[in-house]
Amino acid sequence: MDIKQLLAIDKVFFENTVPAAKSAGDEVWQQTQAAITYRTMIVDARLTGGIDISGNARLIDTLKQLVCLEAMADTVAERDLILTANGFGIVSNSNLAPASRERTEAFKASLDRSASARMDDAIEMLRATDGWDETRPAHVLVSSAVFLTRHLDFAGIARPTREDIRRNRPAITEAEEVLRMVIGSEQWEAFIAALRHTPITPAAFATYHVRVLHYIGVHVARLNPHTMRALLRGLLVFVEQHPDEFAIYHASTHHEANNFDNYANAKDDPTYFFG
Repeated sequence: MDIKQLLAIDKVFFENTVPAAKSAGDEVWQQTQAAITYRTMIVDARLTGGIDISGNARLIDTLKQLVCLEAMADTVAERDLILTANGFGIVSNSNLAPASRERTEAFKASLDRSASARMDDAIEMLRATDGWDETRPAHVLVSSAVFLTRHLDFAGIARPTREDIRRNRPAITEAEEVLRMVIGSEQWEAFIAALRHTPITPAAFATYHVRVLHYIGVHVARLNPHTMRALLRGLLVFVEQHPDEFAIYHASTHHEANNFDNYANAKDDPTYFFG
């Protein structure tokens, strides 16, 4: 079935997803039509990757909610929708009072948080869907150990959104490059590939993922470097203790270097891990 048919949204579903958009007339609903069409196309191109989801009612419902929330967020920004005690009114910029603008921005932030939560839900369900891990969206969305907003809990970021992931991506990448250098690019890519489907196999990768998120979180939060070195040391010890699961690493020159008796382990080495 065509994605537009699967994700068809009517006024009732839209207003149930975004209760604050309810109004006596159809003005708010009509103003969101273009945004809903656009966001539906985005979901297909950048999330589902064209796989068949027709048999997954829960995923379809989640994607429809995501479309509604993002379309409403787009409309708030572009249509000057003001949240009042009685619902929405559409006004010109010249009529925007400071308090009304603040309330509008607060509502936009609330929509972003809700949309981020639905995005997380959708990714989790797609990871459990056969074939999704081979799609382009899977390789884009899960190209890092940090692919859900809740992963930023390890960095102490309260109520994170997808924007928080984008904002902190340079620091996340910086931490992951250290881990890549420790176990080697081939082993790191095998680990990331395993994250694109659930349950994560082998099971040791799931435990390693939690440890990796802890390490990245400490780096993003810019905490004590001694803590980072201790976490990095613990990660390497874990990998060393699971030779079957991390077979690529154990057959590599990285394993040899990390276990060489005369390894210098200099403090200026990015892979330095002993405190």
